[in-house]
Parts: sequence; C-alpha cells; structure tokens
Amino acid sequence: MPTLQPWRFAHDQPRNHRVILLIDIAAASRAGRTVTLYFVSEGDLLLALGVAALRGVSVDVDLPEQINLRLVHWATTGRIGESLRHGGRVRLTPLSVDHATPFVTDDEWCLIDSADGDARSLRLNFEFNFECYVADLVAAPARMVDGRIARGRRWTGAELDRRNLLRRLRDGGARLATPYL
Repeated sequence: MPTLQPWRFAHDQPRNHRVILLIDIAAASRAGRTVTLYFVSEGDLLLALGVAALRGVSVDVDLPEQINLRLVHWATTGRIGESLRHGGRVRLTPLSVDHATPFVTDDEWCLIDSADGDARSLRLNFEFNFECYVADLVAAPARMVDGRIARGRRWTGAELDRRNLLRRLRDGGARLATPYL
C-alpha cells in the first residue's frame, strides 16, 4: 500500500490554487481562516466562504487596514461585504509585508503560498503553494494566523453600510476591475 506524504507542492498550474482552496473550504467542518495582503477575490471563492459560514463554519479573513494599492483596497471594500453578510468575519490589522498567505482549516490542513486572494494570483500568476495536512505541521501557521486575527480590529457589515454614496460608488467601480487586479 502506498504511503501518503503529509505535504505536497501544488505549483504546476495557477488554477490548482483556486481548486485546492475551493475543495478545502467545502470540506471545512469547524473553522477556516486566512491572512492575506490582497483580497480582491472572484465570486466563487467569496461564495464558498459565505456558504461555509452559513453551514456554521467559523470563517475569518485577516486583511491589512491600508495597503499600498488604492484601487485594490477600494475593490476589496466593494467585494468583502458578500462574505460579511453570510456570517464571515473580517479583521483589519496594521500593514504587514508578509507575502506568505496561510489558509488554515480545522487545524488539520493548511495552504501556505505566495498567492493572495486576488484574481491575478488565482488565475494568472505563477505562485508557489505548499499544502500540508498533518496537524503537527499545521500548528505553527495556525498560531501565526490566530495571533494576527486576535490583534485585528473587526470590520463589520454595518461599517461598510455607513460609507457615503461617493465611497460606495468608488468601491463599486473598483470592484468592476476585479478580474484585472
């Protein structure tokens, strides 16, 4: 009987990253959490996170409060409400230059990668992804993600709703550029 490796590299095709994340989110039973620099995700990933939250899975996304790319920040603001409205939680922390983006599920699986939760990383860019599914190896990235989430300020749907009309229009316009960011 073949022995399974407790990890694998998943870097051969950009779409593998998206598929791996979608499968993992669908399989989550307790918690799914991530820290990412850019989160201008396409609809399927946001929908998967929203469905997981509706199933009772604790969904947490940690984002920087401000990033160096204004258009990306505006597009994130225009899209993130979809996840919040289904019960997902978003935390904002001071900008960090971490470019490793861990996604941890149920403290039993993680994907550590250079890809962010944006369309370019999921579809176009060549990214390096490391998938691990042994609890002992997942513990360190899980602690890092939990620490960032604990320090973050919760971003609420009510806060998004309080934006004035001009900001909503700006963020919605930037959202239209999501496939290109």
